[in-house]
Amino acid sequence: MKNATNLIALMVLLFTLSISAQTTLTVTTGTATLDGVISGGEYTSTPLVTTLGVTLYAMDDGENLYIAATWDDATESVNKKQWAFDGAVWDQSGDEDRLALMFDMGQNDPEGVDCAAMCHLAEEQMYTTYGKVDMWHWKGHRGNPMGYADDKYFDNVIGNDGGRHGDSGTSSYSDNDDDGSGNPTFMATNDPGANVTFLVNDAAAQTAFDPFGTILPAHTVDIGVAFDLGATF
Repeated sequence: MKNATNLIALMVLLFTLSISAQTTLTVTTGTATLDGVISGGEYTSTPLVTTLGVTLYAMDDGENLYIAATWDDATESVNKKQWAFDGAVWDQSGDEDRLALMFDMGQNDPEGVDCAAMCHLAEEQMYTTYGKVDMWHWKGHRGNPMGYADDKYFDNVIGNDGGRHGDSGTSSYSDNDDDGSGNPTFMATNDPGANVTFLVNDAAAQTAFDPFGTILPAHTVDIGVAFDLGATF
């Protein structure tokens, strides 16, 4: 998948996608409205419910594949590696709600394409010895504020990313890492406690947290890059 995945989201939880006894997500024809709400009758496909309580729906309009995901989440996690100063030193903590969808590229052995086989960083490589997997990775902090999800893929190339790589292009975010002195690389020029104006897409939606979240990622089915060839939907 070549371009960043557009989506509307209220809140999500879950990085590993565990599937229940029903393992097929039916895709029906139609066009989804990306408004963060699954309206009655909008998705006519039979939903797939995972063992962790995530309900998935799918729709295809001939150009885009739409996948809707819902589940209960009692907390809103949108502070990935947030910096805090205790008066003496800086420290980072916190994480974010995430959802990953993996697509078999038709090159994988019986080890499969689930996160148990593909996602680990042990020995700085994925657990499988060959093959490729395409992945949409939604992140509640790093991508969602701008309406994007990461478009990535897994292979067995050794590296510090565990075999997980991004498609070509510019990322929608960058980490405010330690600058080498124990401090954030980027800091506010004004008093951090002062009132600051922020540009947000919808102020009401940004301040309201719905414990039953919905995300609606979509992506063009037309394949644009070499390692996407053979992806199955």
